[in-house]
Amino acid sequence: MDSNGVTLDDCGIAELAAAVSTLSESIQGGKMSGFSDEDIVTLMQRIETCKRQLAALDTPLIVEAGERSLHSRSGAGKMVPFLRHTLGLSRYDASVRVKITHHCGEFVQQTGHVAPPVLPVTAEVFATGEISRDHVRHIVDVMNHLACPAGPGLTPGWDPLPADPSPQTERITLQRPTAPASSALRSFVFSLLLQASLSLCLSYLLVL
Repeated sequence: MDSNGVTLDDCGIAELAAAVSTLSESIQGGKMSGFSDEDIVTLMQRIETCKRQLAALDTPLIVEAGERSLHSRSGAGKMVPFLRHTLGLSRYDASVRVKITHHCGEFVQQTGHVAPPVLPVTAEVFATGEISRDHVRHIVDVMNHLACPAGPGLTPGWDPLPADPSPQTERITLQRPTAPASSALRSFVFSLLLQASLSLCLSYLLVL
């Protein structure tokens, strides 16, 4: 309980746990026989969206943990080992979550101002549950390849963040085909990303 008398259960975690328990009993208890095929598909899709929305909550939680220096105070030193120990994650999973947080999180700067996400479009879509954590990871990797070096990190103890090449490029990486992408489609998307990168570099040259 904090100084305002707010408890952990006030944030909705108790209701979430109860809802998950009810859902688990329905699915694992053989209570789906009365569902139509369409109902099953809808249920799968809605559960997936909920799981993605919950995954997106990792970002503000990791930011909060970082601003409280929980990783340092726990003796873990850095955020990745802190998450591994606290949540029982593999090094890869913890690293991916930290990487996504660097790009989709809102950090408080030394001036006290809250900086917007490095990838604002991706952060917004991720929070709605439209894309998965794995999709976000791919977007971050692509944008890292296209990004130019930026200044120091937004908060002490965090690695430097790359500059956002272009929101338009970010939106391109958010597009996904309904079927597995063919080689031709992948080449087309890569050419769009390359053009965006060249345009960005050209704009810098013109400024200089």
